[in-house]
Amino acid sequence: MLLDKSKGQHSAICHTPVILVMAVAVVMATSISKILLEGLKVAERVLDIRKKSEEIKALKLNNKKIAQEIETEAESAKKDGIQNILNAVIKDFKLKANEQGDKIIALERSIKNLVEFTEKGGVVDFVQTTEKENVDVNIRNELNKLSVNISEIRLLENKMKMIEQ
Repeated sequence: MLLDKSKGQHSAICHTPVILVMAVAVVMATSISKILLEGLKVAERVLDIRKKSEEIKALKLNNKKIAQEIETEAESAKKDGIQNILNAVIKDFKLKANEQGDKIIALERSIKNLVEFTEKGGVVDFVQTTEKENVDVNIRNELNKLSVNISEIRLLENKMKMIEQ
């Protein structure tokens, strides 16, 4: 709302749209960081299983089927993990398969690509805002959740680098 100073009215600029945009951006960033965090957990589990498979192969056992079964288990863990993330996102965003099937399919592909990207050592970074004192309490709470998620993401990325070595 803008008021005309020439008519004796004081200027009152409405900040609500800016706060709303910031709140939506923070909520989306938090949601994306949650998806990334869960994707990293899946990728970490898959890498850990594959590392065990390589360790068994290194033993040069006569039974080659054990390593193959562990590799199959890694793929199964990856597929199940992606489906679990997808189900959680569908629930969080209240998506309906019969009305928003195209969005769900795109989301599933994105989650799968994200897991594969991180599994291969890819890193997704977030740039955090340092201004938390001048924002709404709800936005500040979302920023805090985002900070926690980002810290966990970085820890998992470091842990995955150690698994790969």
